[in-house]
Amino acid sequence: KQSISFYGSSDCFLFQMEPTFGVFRPLPESEQVKNSNNFMYLCTSSRHDVKLNGLAIGGTVQKPRVHITENFEKCEAGSFDYSFEKGSLLASDWDRYFDVEDIEVWGIGDDESTKRAMEDRRETRFAADALLRKAQKVNKSLLLMDFNSRAVDNKYFAHKDFTSDHQDMWQVK
Repeated sequence: KQSISFYGSSDCFLFQMEPTFGVFRPLPESEQVKNSNNFMYLCTSSRHDVKLNGLAIGGTVQKPRVHITENFEKCEAGSFDYSFEKGSLLASDWDRYFDVEDIEVWGIGDDESTKRAMEDRRETRFAADALLRKAQKVNKSLLLMDFNSRAVDNKYFAHKDFTSDHQDMWQVK
């Protein structure tokens, strides 16, 4: 959800798939300090004027544990924050920045939320398909006129020039 502050609960966790599998759970209450409940944050510049735009997990607005930017480039992952267990999320402890190449999004909700989401997806796909079909349609008569007028560089009608230049050769005397 869009928010200008962190939200979530101790049900959240971080995980790493490669080079090894790792799960980083929220810190136990005995180890919690200020900012220990900074689990998730999602804010885009189109909605709010804030310092941090994108998705953040753990850390603070000034220094998130994981920050996925709006364009998925120059993202950041640290190895420490006050919300989750310590550990590197990237291949090396020295790695901090990365670009997202693939993303998988899961939606969880009640039946009504799922129906709305599926309908929105259907409408979005229908609109995208309509634009694609429109872009693929070719007005053949206009295309032929473009070829004939030489607006498009081609040799398809070069024979016309040849025949018009040599008209007298084809006349019977």
